[in-house]
Amino acid sequence: DIVMVSGPAPVSVVGVETLIGSVGNDVLTLNTRVARITPAKLEHEYRLYRGTELLTEARSTLACLDREGNVQRIPDVFQGLL
Repeated sequence: DIVMVSGPAPVSVVGVETLIGSVGNDVLTLNTRVARITPAKLEHEYRLYRGTELLTEARSTLACLDREGNVQRIPDVFQGLL
């Protein structure tokens, strides 16, 4: 079962590097990709652009948990995503 978590998300790592700032009226594009899948976690990468100009890069690692909050293997349906 895939469990929806209410409350704190099971995020184990977050990293953000801001290269250039933006202002309120800027039109921004966020590109997101699954960078890696391991037996118990999903690693994502994010890139924020203003036009073709890269503003920010970020990474996050999400753990897969069972209903009791214990680490579990990611369901097989996700293993074929990459």
